[in-house]
Amino acid sequence: MVTDGGRFDQEKQITIKERLRHPPTSTPEEAQGHCWTLKRIQAEFAFLADYTLSGIWHLLQRQKIRLRQGRPQQYSPDPKYKAKEQQLLARLTEVGRRPEQEVLIFTDEFTYHRWPLPAPTWAPLDDPPPLAERADPGEKQRRIVGGVNAWQGQVTYLDAESITGAVFGQFLRRVHRAYPEAERITVVVDNWPTHEAKAVLKVLAQLPNLELLFLPTYSPWLNPIEKLWDWLKEAVLRMHPLAGRWSALMDEVSDFLDQFTDGSTKLLRRVGLAGDGKLAQAIVTGFDGKN
Repeated sequence: MVTDGGRFDQEKQITIKERLRHPPTSTPEEAQGHCWTLKRIQAEFAFLADYTLSGIWHLLQRQKIRLRQGRPQQYSPDPKYKAKEQQLLARLTEVGRRPEQEVLIFTDEFTYHRWPLPAPTWAPLDDPPPLAERADPGEKQRRIVGGVNAWQGQVTYLDAESITGAVFGQFLRRVHRAYPEAERITVVVDNWPTHEAKAVLKVLAQLPNLELLFLPTYSPWLNPIEKLWDWLKEAVLRMHPLAGRWSALMDEVSDFLDQFTDGSTKLLRRVGLAGDGKLAQAIVTGFDGKN
């Protein structure tokens, strides 16, 4: 029901919104957690005492108050987070301004396994639950080091049994060969020690127009390639039927990555390098302001 002559008092609406911006009060003995529920909202406001829970739900809907999923706050313990973030954004702006001369590659390592990842899938209820089938003898894994070009979405990658300094150095050479006309190639990496191995430093010394840009510690939201790995899981690795055909699975993984060899606007949108996000807008700023 709605009181006040069919209209809900604006002051009450403001009161509810302000209160819901803070967690409910509770004690451990109550064991109700720290989330708002319809019952707790009703108990919080005396003027809702005569409402049914359904009525409160409809009331909140009309006031543009919804049940919303909480999200984790992004947090990096790196004391130089802001400076490193600004360095990355500035480099992306340069990419937007001079895309032929300035190349930026977001890089990361990924491990996948022979056995499929379990995932929801539509299936008849009168059948047994769908199985992420495993094959004997035992599990296998493969490692990939990959990079996404921030301007056109080209994917460069190298797969191996493990990603050593020597393998990462090979990957850097592969990236360098892919952009022979670039004046500067920035390879964005996390703080994994392998990225500073002797073999890597040797390659960097031989390729003076290629440099590493280190992300702040524990800041995966600044590395869009993480979303490429999520896409790979969704497209290939979840509930796949190839546990008994390891080479066929590796071929499927390669086929998925190879589709982006020449770039992809779809990939740029998927990983957040096109659109309204902070990284994408840094590129747009450079593109809009170029001579």
